[in-house]
Amino acid sequence: MIYFMSILNGEYVKIGYTSQPVDKRKGALQTGNPYEIDVMFSVEGTLKEEKEIHKSLNCAFERVKVFNNPVNEWYPGENSMIRAFINNIKTQGLEYAVKALDNVVKWKKRVKKEEIFTIRRLEKALRSRGLSQKQAKTIISQKKEELMFNACSKKMEGIADEMVRYQSQVGQSRNLDI
Repeated sequence: MIYFMSILNGEYVKIGYTSQPVDKRKGALQTGNPYEIDVMFSVEGTLKEEKEIHKSLNCAFERVKVFNNPVNEWYPGENSMIRAFINNIKTQGLEYAVKALDNVVKWKKRVKKEEIFTIRRLEKALRSRGLSQKQAKTIISQKKEELMFNACSKKMEGIADEMVRYQSQVGQSRNLDI
């Protein structure tokens, strides 16, 4: 059984495998843990599949380079990649969710069309489309969660152009000089 547990109201999410009942595993994890652990859900799966999940998550985190890579099996629960992964498991199944993560790792290094990249490449793409460094960083910061969700959903094509349009709309509607 592959389980998903959280602490601090979802701030951190643990993904793990157990051959025992999930509540028994929760009890073992709770021992010595100062935070109340909540079981989010579980799905049928093997230890091999759980290891594949961690490998895919670690590679995706490393590829995107937006957040620090987790050093254990507790992931930042508010991270859009984790949220999209969990949503994909619930709606599409474990196999689909892992494939979506693996797509992040397969991105090409080009910035222009089908891919994105690291934040630095996105900033470079935005600056090449006429935004200042400050504007690019502001827009990236405002849209980071959506970027991460799109990255996991493979909707990245044309994102730099879309973000330039967004910046124009926000600047006009708020009359801000960002």
